Amino acid sequence: MKPRARLSVAALALATGSSSSSWVIAEPSSAETALAIQLFEDAGKLMAAGHLTAACPKYAESNKLDPQLGTLLHLADCHEKVGKTASAWAGYKEAAEIAARRNAAGGNERREQVARARAGALEPKLSSVVVRVAQGDSAGLEIRRDGELVGREAWGSAMPIDPGRYTFVAQAPGKKTWTQTVDVGPNGAKVDVTIPALVDDGVTPSPTASGLTTPTDVVTPPAADRQGRGTTQRTAGYLLTGLGVIGAGVGVAFGLKVRSQLDDRAAICPSDDCRPDEAQHIRAIEAEARSNATAFNVAFPLGAAAALGGVVLVLTAPSYPSRSASSFNIVPWTGPNSAGANLAGHW
Repeated sequence: MKPRARLSVAALALATGSSSSSWVIAEPSSAETALAIQLFEDAGKLMAAGHLTAACPKYAESNKLDPQLGTLLHLADCHEKVGKTASAWAGYKEAAEIAARRNAAGGNERREQVARARAGALEPKLSSVVVRVAQGDSAGLEIRRDGELVGREAWGSAMPIDPGRYTFVAQAPGKKTWTQTVDVGPNGAKVDVTIPALVDDGVTPSPTASGLTTPTDVVTPPAADRQGRGTTQRTAGYLLTGLGVIGAGVGVAFGLKVRSQLDDRAAICPSDDCRPDEAQHIRAIEAEARSNATAFNVAFPLGAAAALGGVVLVLTAPSYPSRSASSFNIVPWTGPNSAGANLAGHW
Protein backbone atom coordinates (compact mmCIF):
# COMPACT_ATOMS: atom_id res chain seq x y z
CA MET A 1 0.00 0.00 0.00
CA LYS A 2 1.30 3.44 -0.87
CA PRO A 3 2.16 5.53 2.20
CA ARG A 4 0.13 8.64 2.82
CA ALA A 5 1.60 11.81 1.37
CA ARG A 6 1.68 14.54 4.01
CA LEU A 7 -0.20 17.74 3.43
CA SER A 8 1.67 20.35 5.44
CA VAL A 9 -0.21 23.61 5.40
CA ALA A 10 0.72 26.02 8.12
CA ALA A 11 -1.12 29.12 6.97
CA LEU A 12 -2.78 30.66 3.96
CA ALA A 13 -2.94 34.44 3.57
CA LEU A 14 -5.69 35.96 1.46
CA ALA A 15 -5.22 39.57 0.43
CA THR A 16 -7.79 41.95 -1.01
CA GLY A 17 -6.62 45.52 -1.48
CA SER A 18 -5.02 46.69 1.73
CA SER A 19 -6.78 44.16 3.98
CA SER A 20 -5.72 40.59 4.71
CA SER A 21 -6.96 37.57 6.57
CA SER A 22 -5.42 34.22 7.39
CA TRP A 23 -6.36 30.85 8.72
CA VAL A 24 -4.17 28.25 10.33
CA ILE A 25 -4.59 24.48 10.33
CA ALA A 26 -3.39 23.24 13.68
CA GLU A 27 -0.90 20.44 13.51
CA PRO A 28 -2.32 17.15 14.85
CA SER A 29 -0.84 15.62 17.96
CA SER A 30 1.27 12.52 17.70
CA ALA A 31 -1.62 10.43 19.04
CA GLU A 32 -3.99 11.86 16.41
CA THR A 33 -1.45 11.21 13.66
CA ALA A 34 -0.96 7.62 14.79
CA LEU A 35 -4.71 6.99 14.89
CA ALA A 36 -5.17 8.64 11.50
CA ILE A 37 -2.55 6.34 9.95
CA GLN A 38 -4.20 3.28 11.52
CA LEU A 39 -7.64 4.29 10.25
CA PHE A 40 -6.21 4.89 6.78
CA GLU A 41 -4.67 1.42 6.68
CA ASP A 42 -7.84 -0.21 8.03
CA ALA A 43 -9.89 1.56 5.36
CA GLY A 44 -7.55 0.28 2.66
CA LYS A 45 -8.00 -3.30 3.87
CA LEU A 46 -11.77 -2.92 3.88
CA MET A 47 -11.68 -1.51 0.33
CA ALA A 48 -9.58 -4.45 -0.83
CA ALA A 49 -12.09 -6.84 0.76
CA GLY A 50 -15.02 -5.12 -0.95
CA HIS A 51 -16.48 -3.59 2.23
CA LEU A 52 -16.85 -0.13 0.76
CA THR A 53 -19.54 1.27 3.05
CA ALA A 54 -17.39 0.43 6.09
CA ALA A 55 -14.23 1.87 4.53
CA CYS A 56 -15.54 5.37 3.75
CA PRO A 57 -16.19 6.46 7.38
CA LYS A 58 -12.65 5.38 8.34
CA TYR A 59 -11.14 7.44 5.53
CA ALA A 60 -13.28 10.38 6.63
CA GLU A 61 -12.22 10.12 10.27
CA SER A 62 -8.56 9.72 9.30
CA ASN A 63 -8.72 12.88 7.18
CA LYS A 64 -10.48 14.73 10.02
CA LEU A 65 -7.73 13.84 12.49
CA ASP A 66 -4.80 14.52 10.13
CA PRO A 67 -5.82 16.15 6.81
CA GLN A 68 -3.83 14.69 3.93
CA LEU A 69 -4.18 15.09 0.18
CA GLY A 70 -3.80 11.34 -0.33
CA THR A 71 -6.45 10.54 2.29
CA LEU A 72 -8.84 13.05 0.73
CA LEU A 73 -8.43 11.45 -2.70
CA HIS A 74 -8.99 7.97 -1.27
CA LEU A 75 -12.13 9.20 0.50
CA ALA A 76 -13.47 10.74 -2.70
CA ASP A 77 -12.76 7.51 -4.58
CA CYS A 78 -14.59 5.51 -1.89
CA HIS A 79 -17.61 7.84 -2.07
CA GLU A 80 -17.69 7.48 -5.85
CA LYS A 81 -17.65 3.70 -5.62
CA VAL A 82 -20.62 3.62 -3.17
CA GLY A 83 -22.66 5.99 -5.36
CA LYS A 84 -22.26 9.19 -3.33
CA THR A 85 -21.51 11.22 -6.41
CA ALA A 86 -21.92 14.67 -4.86
CA SER A 87 -19.64 13.84 -1.93
CA ALA A 88 -17.07 12.35 -4.29
CA TRP A 89 -17.20 15.36 -6.63
CA ALA A 90 -16.75 17.77 -3.72
CA GLY A 91 -13.78 15.73 -2.46
CA TYR A 92 -12.05 15.74 -5.86
CA LYS A 93 -12.63 19.48 -6.24
CA GLU A 94 -11.14 20.16 -2.81
CA ALA A 95 -8.16 17.93 -3.55
CA ALA A 96 -7.56 19.72 -6.86
CA GLU A 97 -7.52 23.11 -5.12
CA ILE A 98 -5.03 21.89 -2.51
CA ALA A 99 -2.77 20.50 -5.22
CA ALA A 100 -3.09 23.72 -7.24
CA ARG A 101 -1.89 25.77 -4.27
CA ARG A 102 1.11 23.49 -3.96
CA ASN A 103 1.92 23.93 -7.62
CA ALA A 104 1.48 27.70 -7.35
CA ALA A 105 4.05 27.63 -4.55
CA GLY A 106 6.55 25.93 -6.88
CA GLY A 107 5.69 22.32 -6.24
CA ASN A 108 5.26 19.49 -8.71
CA GLU A 109 1.93 18.07 -7.58
CA ARG A 110 0.71 15.88 -10.43
CA ARG A 111 -2.39 14.84 -8.55
CA GLU A 112 -4.00 18.17 -9.42
CA GLN A 113 -4.81 16.98 -12.94
CA VAL A 114 -5.95 13.59 -11.64
CA ALA A 115 -8.38 15.22 -9.20
CA ARG A 116 -9.72 17.67 -11.81
CA ALA A 117 -10.25 14.86 -14.30
CA ARG A 118 -12.14 12.73 -11.80
CA ALA A 119 -14.31 15.71 -10.77
CA GLY A 120 -15.04 16.58 -14.42
CA ALA A 121 -16.10 13.01 -15.17
CA LEU A 122 -18.61 13.11 -12.30
CA GLU A 123 -20.24 16.44 -13.16
CA PRO A 124 -22.71 15.03 -15.76
CA LYS A 125 -23.80 12.42 -13.16
CA LEU A 126 -24.45 14.90 -10.34
CA SER A 127 -27.99 14.86 -8.96
CA SER A 128 -29.30 18.10 -7.49
CA VAL A 129 -32.12 19.68 -5.51
CA VAL A 130 -33.48 23.19 -5.94
CA VAL A 131 -35.33 24.66 -2.96
CA ARG A 132 -37.86 27.21 -4.16
CA VAL A 133 -39.57 29.44 -1.59
CA ALA A 134 -42.99 30.89 -2.40
CA GLN A 135 -42.77 33.38 0.46
CA GLY A 136 -39.10 34.21 0.79
CA ASP A 137 -39.67 37.30 2.91
CA SER A 138 -41.46 35.39 5.70
CA ALA A 139 -39.96 36.58 8.96
CA GLY A 140 -37.99 33.89 10.73
CA LEU A 141 -38.50 31.27 8.00
CA GLU A 142 -36.06 28.37 8.35
CA ILE A 143 -35.61 25.43 6.01
CA ARG A 144 -33.77 22.30 7.06
CA ARG A 145 -32.77 19.20 5.14
CA ASP A 146 -32.54 16.17 7.43
CA GLY A 147 -32.04 18.58 10.32
CA GLU A 148 -29.30 20.60 8.61
CA LEU A 149 -30.07 24.27 7.97
CA VAL A 150 -30.34 25.32 4.32
CA GLY A 151 -29.09 28.91 4.22
CA ARG A 152 -31.11 31.59 2.45
CA GLU A 153 -28.26 32.06 0.01
CA ALA A 154 -28.81 28.53 -1.28
CA TRP A 155 -32.53 29.01 -1.98
CA GLY A 156 -33.21 28.84 -5.70
CA SER A 157 -29.78 27.34 -6.55
CA ALA A 158 -29.14 23.79 -7.71
CA MET A 159 -27.48 22.02 -4.78
CA PRO A 160 -25.45 18.91 -5.69
CA ILE A 161 -26.65 16.06 -3.52
CA ASP A 162 -26.01 12.35 -3.11
CA PRO A 163 -28.81 10.07 -4.35
CA GLY A 164 -31.13 9.05 -1.55
CA ARG A 165 -34.19 10.06 0.50
CA TYR A 166 -34.32 13.44 2.21
CA THR A 167 -36.84 15.22 4.44
CA PHE A 168 -37.26 18.98 4.11
CA VAL A 169 -38.86 20.95 6.95
CA ALA A 170 -39.93 24.60 6.81
CA GLN A 171 -40.95 26.48 9.94
CA ALA A 172 -41.50 30.05 11.12
CA PRO A 173 -42.87 31.65 14.30
CA GLY A 174 -46.67 31.49 14.46
CA LYS A 175 -46.88 29.19 11.43
CA LYS A 176 -47.61 25.51 10.99
CA THR A 177 -44.56 23.39 10.22
CA TRP A 178 -44.38 22.15 6.62
CA THR A 179 -42.68 18.85 5.81
CA GLN A 180 -41.95 16.99 2.58
CA THR A 181 -39.87 13.88 1.90
CA VAL A 182 -38.33 13.44 -1.55
CA ASP A 183 -36.39 10.68 -3.26
CA VAL A 184 -33.40 11.83 -5.31
CA GLY A 185 -32.34 9.40 -8.01
CA PRO A 186 -28.84 8.88 -9.47
CA ASN A 187 -27.33 9.91 -12.84
CA GLY A 188 -28.12 13.62 -12.86
CA ALA A 189 -31.63 13.56 -11.38
CA LYS A 190 -33.13 17.01 -10.81
CA VAL A 191 -35.63 17.53 -7.97
CA ASP A 192 -37.53 20.71 -7.14
CA VAL A 193 -38.74 21.26 -3.57
CA THR A 194 -41.24 24.13 -3.48
CA ILE A 195 -41.93 25.58 -0.03
CA PRO A 196 -45.46 27.05 -0.02
CA ALA A 197 -46.53 30.06 2.01
CA LEU A 198 -46.86 28.70 5.54
CA VAL A 199 -50.32 28.88 7.08
CA ASP A 200 -51.16 30.13 10.56
CA ASP A 201 -50.96 27.50 13.27
CA GLY A 202 -54.51 28.17 14.55
CA VAL A 203 -53.44 30.20 17.59
CA THR A 204 -54.78 33.74 17.90
CA PRO A 205 -53.74 36.44 20.38
CA SER A 206 -55.99 37.12 23.37
CA PRO A 207 -55.74 40.42 25.29
CA THR A 208 -54.82 40.28 28.96
CA ALA A 209 -55.06 42.76 31.80
CA SER A 210 -51.41 43.77 31.31
CA GLY A 211 -52.00 44.72 27.70
CA LEU A 212 -49.95 41.78 26.42
CA THR A 213 -51.33 38.96 24.34
CA THR A 214 -51.29 35.26 24.96
CA PRO A 215 -52.17 32.47 22.52
CA THR A 216 -55.66 31.06 22.91
CA ASP A 217 -57.04 28.13 20.96
CA VAL A 218 -60.24 28.98 19.08
CA VAL A 219 -62.60 26.16 20.08
CA THR A 220 -66.04 27.82 20.32
CA PRO A 221 -68.45 25.82 18.13
CA PRO A 222 -70.97 27.59 15.89
CA ALA A 223 -74.27 28.60 17.49
CA ALA A 224 -76.22 26.14 15.34
CA ASP A 225 -74.04 23.25 16.51
CA ARG A 226 -74.47 24.25 20.17
CA GLN A 227 -78.23 24.49 19.75
CA GLY A 228 -78.43 21.08 18.05
CA ARG A 229 -76.35 19.40 20.69
CA GLY A 230 -78.43 21.04 23.42
CA THR A 231 -81.68 19.71 21.98
CA THR A 232 -80.29 16.18 21.74
CA GLN A 233 -78.90 16.30 25.28
CA ARG A 234 -82.17 17.61 26.78
CA THR A 235 -84.17 14.89 24.98
CA ALA A 236 -81.84 12.23 26.38
CA GLY A 237 -82.11 13.81 29.81
CA TYR A 238 -85.92 13.77 29.79
CA LEU A 239 -85.96 10.14 28.66
CA LEU A 240 -83.43 9.08 31.30
CA THR A 241 -85.34 10.98 34.01
CA GLY A 242 -88.60 9.24 33.05
CA LEU A 243 -87.02 5.81 33.10
CA GLY A 244 -85.38 6.59 36.43
CA VAL A 245 -88.68 7.67 37.98
CA ILE A 246 -90.34 4.47 36.76
CA GLY A 247 -87.48 2.37 38.18
CA ALA A 248 -87.61 4.15 41.51
CA GLY A 249 -91.42 3.71 41.59
CA VAL A 250 -91.05 -0.01 41.02
CA GLY A 251 -88.56 -0.16 43.86
CA VAL A 252 -90.93 1.71 46.17
CA ALA A 253 -93.70 -0.75 45.26
CA PHE A 254 -91.50 -3.67 46.26
CA GLY A 255 -90.60 -1.89 49.49
CA LEU A 256 -94.25 -1.32 50.39
CA LYS A 257 -95.01 -4.94 49.63
CA VAL A 258 -92.23 -6.04 51.98
CA ARG A 259 -93.69 -3.94 54.77
CA SER A 260 -97.16 -5.37 54.15
CA GLN A 261 -95.79 -8.91 54.24
CA LEU A 262 -93.99 -8.26 57.50
CA ASP A 263 -97.29 -6.99 58.98
CA ASP A 264 -99.07 -10.13 57.72
CA ARG A 265 -96.38 -12.30 59.33
CA ALA A 266 -96.89 -10.61 62.71
CA ALA A 267 -100.68 -11.05 62.47
CA ILE A 268 -100.49 -14.81 61.79
CA CYS A 269 -98.66 -15.65 64.99
CA PRO A 270 -98.16 -12.77 67.42
CA SER A 271 -96.50 -15.04 69.97
CA ASP A 272 -93.48 -17.25 69.49
CA ASP A 273 -95.59 -20.37 70.05
CA CYS A 274 -96.98 -21.05 66.55
CA ARG A 275 -98.76 -24.08 65.18
CA PRO A 276 -96.94 -26.06 62.45
CA ASP A 277 -99.22 -24.74 59.70
CA GLU A 278 -98.73 -21.17 60.93
CA ALA A 279 -94.96 -21.63 61.02
CA GLN A 280 -95.01 -22.95 57.44
CA HIS A 281 -97.12 -20.02 56.30
CA ILE A 282 -94.75 -17.58 58.02
CA ARG A 283 -91.71 -19.13 56.30
CA ALA A 284 -93.34 -18.72 52.90
CA ILE A 285 -94.15 -15.07 53.64
CA GLU A 286 -90.58 -14.44 54.81
CA ALA A 287 -89.11 -16.02 51.67
CA GLU A 288 -91.29 -13.84 49.45
CA ALA A 289 -90.47 -10.78 51.55
CA ARG A 290 -86.72 -11.40 51.14
CA SER A 291 -87.16 -11.66 47.37
CA ASN A 292 -89.13 -8.40 47.29
CA ALA A 293 -86.53 -6.71 49.50
CA THR A 294 -83.79 -7.68 47.05
CA ALA A 295 -85.81 -6.26 44.18
CA PHE A 296 -86.25 -3.01 46.14
CA ASN A 297 -82.52 -2.74 46.86
CA VAL A 298 -81.79 -3.06 43.13
CA ALA A 299 -84.63 -1.11 41.50
CA PHE A 300 -84.82 1.91 43.76
CA PRO A 301 -81.11 2.96 43.79
CA LEU A 302 -80.76 2.42 40.03
CA GLY A 303 -83.94 4.31 39.32
CA ALA A 304 -82.98 7.20 41.59
CA ALA A 305 -79.51 7.44 40.02
CA ALA A 306 -80.96 7.37 36.49
CA ALA A 307 -83.47 10.08 37.33
CA LEU A 308 -80.79 12.26 38.87
CA GLY A 309 -78.53 11.75 35.84
CA GLY A 310 -81.39 12.77 33.55
CA VAL A 311 -81.92 15.96 35.54
CA VAL A 312 -78.22 16.80 35.21
CA LEU A 313 -78.34 16.27 31.43
CA VAL A 314 -81.31 18.60 31.13
CA LEU A 315 -79.76 21.32 33.29
CA THR A 316 -76.35 21.22 31.59
CA ALA A 317 -77.61 21.09 27.99
CA PRO A 318 -76.24 24.09 26.01
CA SER A 319 -78.78 26.56 24.71
CA TYR A 320 -78.72 29.53 22.34
CA PRO A 321 -77.99 32.19 23.34
CA SER A 322 -75.47 30.24 25.44
CA ARG A 323 -75.79 30.33 29.22
CA SER A 324 -72.91 30.75 31.57
CA ALA A 325 -70.89 27.62 32.27
CA SER A 326 -72.45 25.14 34.71
CA SER A 327 -70.59 23.12 37.29
CA PHE A 328 -71.81 20.07 39.20
CA ASN A 329 -70.52 17.65 41.77
CA ILE A 330 -72.50 14.41 42.25
CA VAL A 331 -71.82 12.08 45.22
CA PRO A 332 -73.98 8.93 45.23
CA TRP A 333 -74.90 7.19 48.49
CA THR A 334 -76.71 4.01 49.52
CA GLY A 335 -78.00 2.53 52.77
CA PRO A 336 -79.59 -0.71 53.91
CA ASN A 337 -83.09 0.40 52.90
CA SER A 338 -82.48 3.55 50.80
CA ALA A 339 -80.26 5.16 48.22
CA GLY A 340 -79.72 8.49 46.51
CA ALA A 341 -77.11 11.11 45.62
CA ASN A 342 -76.03 14.58 46.68
CA LEU A 343 -75.94 17.20 43.92
CA ALA A 344 -74.04 20.49 44.37
CA GLY A 345 -73.14 23.18 41.87
CA HIS A 346 -74.39 26.21 39.97
CA TRP A 347 -76.17 26.87 36.71
